[in-house]
Amino acid sequence: MGQLNELGYRAQAVPNGRELLKVLENENVDIILMDCQMPEMDGYEATREIRRREGAARHTTIIALTANALDGDRQRCLAAGMDDYLSKPVKLDVLRLKLQLWAKRSKSQCSVIDQTQIASLREIQQPGDPDLLTELIDLFLHEAASDIKALAKALQMSDAAEIKRLTHRIKGSSANMGATGMAAISAKLETSESASDSSVLLTQLENEFELVRNAFMAERKETEK
Repeated sequence: MGQLNELGYRAQAVPNGRELLKVLENENVDIILMDCQMPEMDGYEATREIRRREGAARHTTIIALTANALDGDRQRCLAAGMDDYLSKPVKLDVLRLKLQLWAKRSKSQCSVIDQTQIASLREIQQPGDPDLLTELIDLFLHEAASDIKALAKALQMSDAAEIKRLTHRIKGSSANMGATGMAAISAKLETSESASDSSVLLTQLENEFELVRNAFMAERKETEK
């Protein structure tokens, strides 16, 4: 709390996940710093419940706070629906940059998915057929994850032809699914001629994909109801 006050943010502390959920029933918050080791209801369970309640209508930024710094812990946080990750003890400068990044993203993006495009995809559904949107979401998430991993390798190897092929593919599939942020970042990567710029854009693409993945998983849950 002291660090947040020092940075000029208005914050509220709660003792556990259950109390957090009660607060969110009556208040909208911009960013949640989620302690993963809270008593009664830990941060992972609280995050999953928040995402279930929000569905596709809202996406509150959740940044994990954990004492561990292993890749497996980061993946567990993202799998639960958190957007980012901070290791404890948190350094003031790192916290400042992280909050600035997500505050800017929250203001610039009402949604990571174009709901108009989602509605268009739903209109294609034929009565009695398996849910088309669910199939498209699963296919997109699987292929995008594979393509982004391959893109990271291509950038590391400076394979220009493969970089162009993969960025063009990600750009097209993202646009088709309404993931406009991913499409825009991919378009910049496709034409980037600077290795340092490409590295930054890849990180942005990876972060955007996590947001898109969470949003699409919420869409799937809505479809399954």
